[in-house]
Amino acid sequence: MTVLPRVHLTAVVGGGDASLLSHLIPHYRTYGVESFYIVRHAESTDDPGFDEIEERARAHGVELFHTHVGPWDDNLHGRLMTAAMDEHPDDWYLPVDLDEFHVYDRPLADLVELCERNEYTHVCGCFVDRLGPDGTLPDLTESPLWEQFPLGGAVTSRMLKAPPIKLCLIRGRTGTGGGHHGIPGTTGVPQDTAYVQIHHFKWTGSLVQRMRRRAKRYESGAWHLVYPSVLTEARRVLDHLDRNGGRVNTKNPQLYLHQCGSRYEECGRWGDIANDARRWEWILQGG
Repeated sequence: MTVLPRVHLTAVVGGGDASLLSHLIPHYRTYGVESFYIVRHAESTDDPGFDEIEERARAHGVELFHTHVGPWDDNLHGRLMTAAMDEHPDDWYLPVDLDEFHVYDRPLADLVELCERNEYTHVCGCFVDRLGPDGTLPDLTESPLWEQFPLGGAVTSRMLKAPPIKLCLIRGRTGTGGGHHGIPGTTGVPQDTAYVQIHHFKWTGSLVQRMRRRAKRYESGAWHLVYPSVLTEARRVLDHLDRNGGRVNTKNPQLYLHQCGSRYEECGRWGDIANDARRWEWILQGG
């Protein structure tokens, strides 16, 4: 395994399935990543999972970079990630959420070399939303995620009507913006040259609880709502699951759901999913 000393991973962890951290760290180590800037977020130190996040990170030899205690804010995510990337602004970073597992079509070192050779500042990709059999939302176990969630598709884009595009590799000094959904302009690697699959393990057994909590916090004003679409998306998820017996409707052909493996070439509908993501490129336009 090749170690990449100039590539770091940064993630803001909190409010999700903390057990995903035990899958996340080993996954990125298979690509040679050994530097992790994990930021823990909690509304209070009594939050469920507060201690578990640190315990799981340490079990994999990773110390938390920072802990932020306080209400969530739509722009807080970007500020915390930027603070981590300020540690080594000339290095490269993988900005990820806890449920985002990159799959590359080439060695990560080659992707970095492509950027440096052509003076690109970043690489983007898009979600491949992973679901359980028949569209179920399984409770997480220690088994490989790919086996627990064998279906892949474009659920975020098609059902939530939310942007599936994400930054996947970025020079530290560039910054990420809110949610690392992209950077305006044309300084990134063109999609036809390199585009990362982001296997999205959001759709777990705790999803309904998490979406209800999110909606309640925003509606009560406990969390400052900067982007109203975030609340709309949460309601859309809950309505869909309520109408379909707690499952995602796998009979909807617009979701591009299919049996999906863990390798780049094992995503049989990748062409459809990546082309669908182009509909969201307007968020990357302008200056």
